[in-house]
Amino acid sequence: MKIYIKTYGCTFNKADSDYMSHLLKRSGHQIVSGEEGADIIVLNSCAVKDATESKILFKLRKLRNRKVVVAGCLSQVAPERVLKAHPGAVLLGTNALDKINEAVKCAEAGVQKSFLEHFDSPRIFSAVDGVISRIQISSGCLSNCSYCLTKFARGSLKSRAPEIILEEIKNALRRGAKEIELTAQDTGCYGVDIKSSLPKLASEIVKIEGNFKVRIGMANPQYVYNSLDEFIEMFSSPKIYKFIHIPVQSGSNKVLKEMRRAYTTEQFLEIVKRFRKRFPEITIATDVIVGYPTETEKDFEQSIKLLEETRPTITNISKFSKRPGTDAAKLKSIRSQTVDERSRIVSKLVRKISFENNKKFVGKKMKVLATEVAKGGVACRADNYLTVLLPLSGNALGKFFDAEITNATSCYLAAKLQ
Repeated sequence: MKIYIKTYGCTFNKADSDYMSHLLKRSGHQIVSGEEGADIIVLNSCAVKDATESKILFKLRKLRNRKVVVAGCLSQVAPERVLKAHPGAVLLGTNALDKINEAVKCAEAGVQKSFLEHFDSPRIFSAVDGVISRIQISSGCLSNCSYCLTKFARGSLKSRAPEIILEEIKNALRRGAKEIELTAQDTGCYGVDIKSSLPKLASEIVKIEGNFKVRIGMANPQYVYNSLDEFIEMFSSPKIYKFIHIPVQSGSNKVLKEMRRAYTTEQFLEIVKRFRKRFPEITIATDVIVGYPTETEKDFEQSIKLLEETRPTITNISKFSKRPGTDAAKLKSIRSQTVDERSRIVSKLVRKISFENNKKFVGKKMKVLATEVAKGGVACRADNYLTVLLPLSGNALGKFFDAEITNATSCYLAAKLQ
């Protein structure tokens, strides 16, 4: 059968889609690039934001006359909402991906079935998307944030054995990967349950022979702060991109406490300060939630102040949305007009900061790795993971180049070959 897979959400979800695609192709199915000619459509869903959920449910209503499998977090935490949008959809939970072929058979036969129980089968698997391979190092987390639905979908921390991760990376490199993306709900707490840690894992990864780069996925601040020396040392390897994603969410300690985030703004500041001291050109990425129900004007101003002080190059902004079943959903919402205005203010600020940060690289020479075809050339990654556009053809993918930065925007750098 011809099957189209559409992925919503994070890198972890993309890795899940890679795995489902692998299992389907191994069973003789054809993965196609669009839904028009597909016999079955697989939607790998996300439940983090209300806006994303609404988009998925709208899509499902439009697909009511098509044969659909809905995998991922939304199926796991809100199966009733999925089936209301598409009564015939086959559901595949976050821990049931090994059942994707059975799910597709049910969809083909027009039989509604839900695979939401846990199927835990050991596997060593590596997908290579062009020259990028997404490697899951753990699932679940140790946090208990008041607003988050992902914990309900993914559960508590389950770290994968280091030897399995290392073998997956070696397999990916043998198949042509040049960029390894380590992904998890929280890479920072990797290994707590198996007496290991992310720095220990990384120290073994960088020993693997070959010319490749590693991107460390999102790590919550408390785990970075609690082992700050080890985390900083981990980034000293030339194989690891000088890029760290540490979501602060708010600049107010009061709001952080109410969100049940287990760190303070002072600790976040210390992380940024220490990393920048060791790696002056490191790219700092963070996340900010605007309009949390208890966020006052003073709290919001503290978030603005924190962003102005830390100046992250990448800031992902989310308007707070109530996720059913979370404690934060019980709180009285802030007026939508207030949330919209705060979002506009912070969006304008972070675009300005990003542009000013990127502009500093104009005229500099950088070694870059070509990773993806882009409009007008090839998108490359610099050592600090900034996107650098070069006027090259697709056969440049997987190769390293010496580039001179000629222009900058808030999103990327433009360059020419040296």
